[in-house]
Amino acid sequence: MDTQWALAEEGWERLKWARQYAKFDTATAAAESLGMRKDTYTAYERAPGSSKHTPLDHQMAIKCGRKFKVSWTWLLVGEGTPFDRPSNEHQQRVISAMNEVPEDRQAAVADAIKVLISSAA
Repeated sequence: MDTQWALAEEGWERLKWARQYAKFDTATAAAESLGMRKDTYTAYERAPGSSKHTPLDHQMAIKCGRKFKVSWTWLLVGEGTPFDRPSNEHQQRVISAMNEVPEDRQAAVADAIKVLISSAA
């Protein structure tokens, strides 16, 4: 799994990483998929101090998080990881079920899930 996301300290770096992770090779392709002009999108990927830098706000972080399938809070503030959100309803069901397991049993449940996954492969 790509761990380069951990090196992205600034919002613009996280956004650029997320775009590439989502297989949008160019900012133009990402802009088109988000329904915006390339210049508008690329301003979010510019470093502070650059010409026409636009800081990421929560609305744009939510929009990009959904499109790039990463956590919008990670995009915005860098907390957690890009993968802190479930990407589909099945993952959400597992997370919800795990929340009902007493904390002292969660490691055993996680181990059982890993065994199930490896046997299904």
